[in-house]
Amino acid sequence: MNVSSHQTWGSLPDSLRDLILEGAERGWASARSWDNLQAEIANQFKLQLGPSTVLDNRPLSMLGVAGSSAEIDIVLADLADKELGGFLIHVSGHTRPRHEKELLEITAVSLADAKFRYGVLVVCSDNQLRLESKASSFAYCSGPLIRLAAPVLVRCNLLALLVVGLPTPSYTP
Repeated sequence: MNVSSHQTWGSLPDSLRDLILEGAERGWASARSWDNLQAEIANQFKLQLGPSTVLDNRPLSMLGVAGSSAEIDIVLADLADKELGGFLIHVSGHTRPRHEKELLEITAVSLADAKFRYGVLVVCSDNQLRLESKASSFAYCSGPLIRLAAPVLVRCNLLALLVVGLPTPSYTP
């Protein structure tokens, strides 16, 4: 399908990157708008991996960050084997993104529970916001945000952060 752009910080095996990109792109293809993109991506992962592996809207307090009522949008737990760990996925806002907050949540969970070794930010590739020079969310997250967060990323348990840029869904039945 290849509608996405992506950028990786760290080391992510190609097979896992392809699994994430495939699920995100299939979810994008069935999404009616950015508002239901998260649900569609989660449904694609449930079809690919089985429903018990995919958790929606999981509170950080259940993932080891005591006292937090924030949530990770999609958690893929223990893919393939227990040594590998899990994925923490945020599908970021389209017009009011909270990229920094979402990245902070991913790093906090990774620090609290070492089995979560991979983070994913799914962001818009065609919005033009006042992030940095009216950059798209993807341009901002794949460059300036990763550079800003690099000192934290190297100190938490994340092996990789994958930033996936998707255009605004345009559903046609």
